Amino acid sequence: MKLPIFISIFLLTSFTYAQKVEIGPLLSFGHSFCDQQISFKQISRKTFSPGFTVNYWMNSRFFSIGSGVIYDQRGYKTATDTYRINYITVPLRVSLTLGKTIFIRPSIGTNLSFLSNSKRSDNTTKITESFATESTDLSYFASFATGFYIKKRISFYANLKLINSFVPFVFSDDWGKLKHRKQIITLGLNFSV
Repeated sequence: MKLPIFISIFLLTSFTYAQKVEIGPLLSFGHSFCDQQISFKQISRKTFSPGFTVNYWMNSRFFSIGSGVIYDQRGYKTATDTYRINYITVPLRVSLTLGKTIFIRPSIGTNLSFLSNSKRSDNTTKITESFATESTDLSYFASFATGFYIKKRISFYANLKLINSFVPFVFSDDWGKLKHRKQIITLGLNFSV
């Protein structure tokens, strides 16, 4: 209960001090997999993650703080099984924007993710079952976006993001500690309000 209150206070405080606010939808495509501690051959899981983003511009046209909500698909495949792990993710990021009409925007940040569901499917028999995993995940990311303003108040961007988890999502005697990794490309629109 404390976390939603904290996020609400953060967003309202940011609105108060922001010179400009941008909101908009986003759509991410990419690959999710585990770190290298895994002892068997794995195949990355193709992911599709919709969401929305909010950017708060503070006292400058260069520096912004951002957040949002994303339905985040993760997991991986092996020769015999597919693991689907879905989260509701709240990113918090700091960005530097260079350029006026055409821009580049490197960012760093952290994701706080809450488990939505987790399923394991047998690739041969197609039997699906739930499996135990951590209910929250904390990860860090670095991203690089480029985009342009369609009109003065509407921008389009493409973003490459690399994500690594701090917290293992599965502890196993056979596998060890497994952490999420993800590489995604995000397409989005931002509207100035």
